[in-house]
Amino acid sequence: MKEAKKLFTGVLLTMVALFIIESIYNWKESKAAFMKAYDEGRNTASTIVIK
Repeated sequence: MKEAKKLFTGVLLTMVALFIIESIYNWKESKAAFMKAYDEGRNTASTIVIK
């Protein structure tokens, strides 16, 4: 029973670690995309013609 509990804890910790790593990676990607869109929007704002 003790071995099974140790294995379960190990699997759980691995899943949590992978989730955190993936979240950080996705956050970096979405931040880069956001900054790109923000910069493009800011650069084209002066060329927008208001009807």
